[in-house]
Amino acid sequence: AFFPAYPSQERRRVCHLSEPVGMSPLGIAQTRKKPLQWTKVDDLAQYKVGVVEAYANEDRFDQLMQQGIIKTSSSETDVDNLISLAKGKVDAAVIDSQVFDWLLRNEPRLKPYRNSLQMNQRLLVTWPLYVCFRRDSEGAAQRDQFNAGLSTLREKMLATSAPAEKPASPKRR
Repeated sequence: AFFPAYPSQERRRVCHLSEPVGMSPLGIAQTRKKPLQWTKVDDLAQYKVGVVEAYANEDRFDQLMQQGIIKTSSSETDVDNLISLAKGKVDAAVIDSQVFDWLLRNEPRLKPYRNSLQMNQRLLVTWPLYVCFRRDSEGAAQRDQFNAGLSTLREKMLATSAPAEKPASPKRR
């Protein structure tokens, strides 16, 4: 199995997907000096966009990318993608906004670019995150076992986060 997986058409075809285990706000990183202007995915065709190789993005974006309508440049990692953006090799980079924030705070190679990069205010999509299990009977069984454990964990978390009952007010005489 691997994690995280977006519920793209490709992932649904090759994986037994678990129940969702989180959310991924997928957006566009840009430079502060050249913010992107777009309202729908098709508008991104005017830009060269950095993507991470083998990542699913947003369905329409991936379709336009495969058709060559959106011009892209592939990197092996989000860090490499952001460095390409900072150096002007691409106009934008597709990235989860939480990953973007974490990388800018913690990745030493991005330190010189912290003040020059930002997320575009518009998101491509907010994906639920899944664990992708092999698409065979063993993978299905592992997914079912994982989902059962996830359900138990969620029940325990709900039980411990439930507000305590309010004590009864003393009666006045």
